[in-house]
Amino acid sequence: MGKQTLIRGILIGAVVGGLATLSNKEVRTYIKESTRNCVEQTSYMIKNRSQIIDCAQSQIQNIEETFTNQVGQVENLWEQIEEVREIFFKK
Repeated sequence: MGKQTLIRGILIGAVVGGLATLSNKEVRTYIKESTRNCVEQTSYMIKNRSQIIDCAQSQIQNIEETFTNQVGQVENLWEQIEEVREIFFKK
């Protein structure tokens, strides 16, 4: 019983809070613009799926190349550290 009352109270509070917030014209305008932007972006993505996929694949390839390059630099640095250790600790 207590759990149901809590959930009902939360839902009623959310509805009342939402209605009170919507009484502000700036908030209504912001919500309307945000919704319109979201719909436009979604429509663009649906219409241009192949372009979105190509862009994502290109970004993934760039990330892979960067990662490979960074791994090579780390390996090079590790080799240099090993060479310095051999010079200083073998004397």
